[in-house]
Amino acid sequence: MKYSYLFDSDFPPGIASVFVDGKKIPKEEFLKLKKKYLKKNVKMNLREFIQIFLVLVLSIILFLFLKK
Repeated sequence: MKYSYLFDSDFPPGIASVFVDGKKIPKEEFLKLKKKYLKKNVKMNLREFIQIFLVLVLSIILFLFLKK
């Protein structure tokens, strides 16, 4: 099961740990995992953007070439 939705919000005040799949994870460790996940997710989004941009540029070039 995916638990990425847990990274969407902040810890409420007074919470020291979180339980996931029966495992107790301290707040500090959870925040490290959150930071790592969000950093990885941004890199993936950047890769997707670059791929879409390249496809768009190649499509325009192909369109202009075929138009002549």
